[in-house]
Amino acid sequence: MSESTPPSDSPKPEPVDPEGAPPATAPAGAAKNPEPPGTSGTSGTPGTPGTPGTPGGTSGTSTTSGAAGHSDAPQGKAAVEDPGGKPPPPPQADPGDDATRQGPPSLTAQAKHDPEDEARRKLLMFIIAGSVAAGILLIVALVLALRPSDTTLSSTPTTSAAASSSATLTLIPSGTIPEGTTVTATISLVSPLGFRSAVVTVDGQRVAQTSSATDALTFTPQPGKHVAMARITLQNGEEIQTAAVDFTVGNPPGTPVPPKTQAPSSTAPASSSTTAQAPSTTALGPVKANGVSASGVAPLKFGDPQADAAAALPGEQPNADKCPKIAPTFEGGKVNTFFGFPNGKFAYFGTVNPDWSTPEGAKTGMTEDEVKALIPGLTAKAGADGISLLVNKSTDGSSELVFWVSGGKVIYLAASTGELAEARQCGG
Repeated sequence: MSESTPPSDSPKPEPVDPEGAPPATAPAGAAKNPEPPGTSGTSGTPGTPGTPGTPGGTSGTSTTSGAAGHSDAPQGKAAVEDPGGKPPPPPQADPGDDATRQGPPSLTAQAKHDPEDEARRKLLMFIIAGSVAAGILLIVALVLALRPSDTTLSSTPTTSAAASSSATLTLIPSGTIPEGTTVTATISLVSPLGFRSAVVTVDGQRVAQTSSATDALTFTPQPGKHVAMARITLQNGEEIQTAAVDFTVGNPPGTPVPPKTQAPSSTAPASSSTTAQAPSTTALGPVKANGVSASGVAPLKFGDPQADAAAALPGEQPNADKCPKIAPTFEGGKVNTFFGFPNGKFAYFGTVNPDWSTPEGAKTGMTEDEVKALIPGLTAKAGADGISLLVNKSTDGSSELVFWVSGGKVIYLAASTGELAEARQCGG
């Protein structure tokens, strides 16, 4: 009669060590007969019961055991210690679980997991780079626009205002002018710039000047053939010159000309009254108060004989004792004025009286700057006794006009042949 297998819940006999050693005792609290984790499989066929052992012998064993099933231990079960006393290994985290990774995720990882943020970041960087580039291009464009181009400068030559300006001088009357006639000079200017000043010259001598385009320019020319010209100064300081205008001063055709009278030659001193000087063939009028120039006192010119003084300085008698260096002298009807005729010819004029002036209006009492503005080109020289001189030479250099300056003002006006006007000749 076969023996039946005892129920699984009945206590199993303890194995006896053949050496007689007591059986190993499991730690307290440890579960008996632990099952290794694994995947559950199909249970094996029950083995054939073994032959009962003899008392004190080896217990019977089954010949065939079922294949141990492998099962995954579910998470959450209590860890089972190894029967040998070793602690069980810690649970292994799933590699795919982000929650078990060490440390905070990096920016790159966040960008990889957030493609929209990465796109926005790239777009922002593109906008910033584009704005910087546009700003640089704008600055470069402004610099290039404000800097004059070398090509433009070289291809566009500078044109002066004088090159595109023109002026015309007209004399009224013109042609043949009767003696003693006052001539009016008019200037027509065509220029992109305005008018600053104008000077009219006759035979190289300045006869009229103005700083206003509306002022009348008048002068009384001497008999003979002359050439008049005008020089205009534009607002920018450039000067242009008109064409020359020829004219003649003389008696109209049909008027009898008085015969020339040859003056007798004489080596007698100028102060001698025994020698009579013949008057010039041209009848002169009284000298003009505004006729002082490097050539004389219009219409009286340096070099004219003393006989002409009767017409130029009417009602006066020569004085042989006053200013001996330039005697005989005349006063011209005004105080502190001297007309000198040494050797019988007009050679010196000097005055402190402001009633006398040049055609430009320069006279005593004016400041040095005022005179220079009226008569450009004056030459400064040092005179005696700390006096400064402003000299204007005639065209041929044989005579001169001199302004004596002290304390910044003109104190004496003189004109003469040579350089007589640069030295004191009389007490005035």
